[in-house]
Amino acid sequence: MTDQLPFLETIADRFLSLSGKVLVTAEDYDYFRRWDDAGIPLSVATRGLEDAIERWPYQRRHKIMARNCDSSVRETHAHWKRAIGPG
Repeated sequence: MTDQLPFLETIADRFLSLSGKVLVTAEDYDYFRRWDDAGIPLSVATRGLEDAIERWPYQRRHKIMARNCDSSVRETHAHWKRAIGPG
């Protein structure tokens, strides 16, 4: 786990920016914390978040929740880990 505040602030800002939402819910923050606790780098989590939100119809993005992005973030992390190899 990193110092969670910068991770949480950055990922929440990006989530709001991409989705057009006004507020981040407590549930959303729980997912952001899980990603940080899992050791997912901020850049990787952001990329997974972007991929997930970009797949949603623009008119419905304001309804997206972090739980809808979880599999994309985790898949992006798994791909990243394979790409960097053992180490």
